[in-house]
Amino acid sequence: QFTPIFSLAPKLEISINEAEIVYREESNSNKDFSPMPVTSEFALHAIFTSQNGSYLPFFSFGPSIKIPISKVNNPFVSDYSFSADVSIGFKKGLEFFNLSPELRYSHGLTDINLNPNLGSIKLHTMSLILNFN
Repeated sequence: QFTPIFSLAPKLEISINEAEIVYREESNSNKDFSPMPVTSEFALHAIFTSQNGSYLPFFSFGPSIKIPISKVNNPFVSDYSFSADVSIGFKKGLEFFNLSPELRYSHGLTDINLNPNLGSIKLHTMSLILNFN
């Protein structure tokens, strides 16, 4: 925490993602797969927090990298995804812990597709995160 309203927060998170890529080859056989179903996410977010009231609203942004934990049995998926995150939420102090729900949009910047038959595929996510500390 640099000032009462500004801080930097390194984060390590585990994410379960629901996505599926469906395509057909010339042989009319389906080649469906789920890219990055479980990932570990490393992020560094700048957080701006209001100091008004008992609910402390905040806005954060910063880079993150997602690395798959469960390797998809497909050679056409990249080993990482780099993205830019933006989120809003609030902090609320309770009797035994602090609750910080957060709504985050993560915009994928790198192509996770390694298949030459498909175009660019970027991982974009919308997440509801519940932090307890």
